[in-house]
Order: sequence, then structure tokens, then C-alpha cells
Amino acid sequence: MGINRIELKEEAKAKLKGHWGQAILVSLSLPIFIVLWEVFTILLSLFLVAIKASILYDLLSVIFFFGMPWAVMAIAFGVNYAYLDFFRNPNEKQNPLLRCVRVYQQSGLLSGTFALAILTSMWLFFWEILFYFPAVVKSCAYSQTFFIYRDHLQLGHKIDFGQAVTESRQLMDGHKWEYFVLSLSFIGWNILGLLTLGIAYIWIVPYMKVTFAGYHEKLKEVKLLEMYGQLAAR
Repeated sequence: MGINRIELKEEAKAKLKGHWGQAILVSLSLPIFIVLWEVFTILLSLFLVAIKASILYDLLSVIFFFGMPWAVMAIAFGVNYAYLDFFRNPNEKQNPLLRCVRVYQQSGLLSGTFALAILTSMWLFFWEILFYFPAVVKSCAYSQTFFIYRDHLQLGHKIDFGQAVTESRQLMDGHKWEYFVLSLSFIGWNILGLLTLGIAYIWIVPYMKVTFAGYHEKLKEVKLLEMYGQLAAR
């Protein structure tokens, strides 16, 4: 039993209909943050140079240099979580620019996201050292890890990081090729984004993010049906 790619994309478009403005602002929260961070860093640096606070300038430079990647990663994953919430309830009224931050009000989600990002990146790195193709397969297998981890936290369940990865592999069992083909189906849209110098990505990114969030929801439904089918066959 698989997920119909065309139907999934149509459902994503239906979710976005009438909500494009909100969905676009969610995706723009990351570039807006980066711009604001850079402006703030430049202004603060100029101020510290002007008052000749060289020691404080050096200290803040180190903090900003090492803090920027972590902040960007947190917002990037926050955007994914926000689109999952959007797929589940597109009519929910929230400030779209802050949705990717408010998701971390869930206790343990921020630290868990960082830990999972490091863990899955390390595993994928080792797989890529061995062979490229297994790394692609594993990236599909791990694709649901972060959503699964958050789902458990929202339900009040304690889950360790290894279990989240394991559940993702189990959920994707028999669906990795399906997920890979879904990813490939956006190649044309990505080419369009490049040809328009990134302008088209204003609409493409929300469409892709909502589609992959929907895939997570549909995959859970399919797995439940598969489980009931196996039980009925016994």
C-alpha cells in the first residue's frame, strides 16, 4: 500500500488555497532572520569599534560566529515543524513569522532537534564514506525522525534519540523509493526557481514543505492500515 503522489500534491495545494500569504511568510522567516542577524552584528561591531571595546568586540565576534549556524538550524527545523502544524490545521491563526520559534515552547524539542541533527548527520556521513547510494537510502530512512520525535513530545511520551531514528526507519520500510521519487518530482520546480533567480522559491518552498509534511501524516495512516491488515491476516 503506497501514497499517491499526485493526490498528495493536490491536497497540499488545497491546504494552501486561501492561505498562501501565511505559508509564504513562514518560509521567509529564515531569510528575514539571517538579514536581521547580519544587520545587528554589523551595527554592534561598528559601535564596539567606535568605543574602542576591542575585548568585548572579540568576544562577541566569537559568539556570533559559532552561534549563527545553530540559530539558523533551529529556525530551519522550526519552519518544518510549523509547516506540519499548518498541514494539520491551516486555519489556525498565528503570527507566521514567529511560528518557527513558538514550536520550541514544547519542552525538550529544541535540544532534541539539535541532538538528532548531529546524530543523523554523523550516521549519514559514515554511510557516505562507504558508498554514496546507501547514504541516499539512509537519508530517506531517517527522513521522518524529527517529526516522530516531536509527535512523541506532543503526546507527552519520553523517547530517546535512537528510538526516534529507529521508528523513522520502521515507518519508511517499504516506502523509501516512494519518498525518493516524491523528492525527484520537484526537480522541475527547483529548475524554475533557479531560472527565476530564486524568486519562484517564494511559492515553491511552501508547496514543497506542505507536501512533505502531508507525506508524514499520510505515511502514518498507511502504516496503521498495513498493521491492521497484517493482524487480520493472522
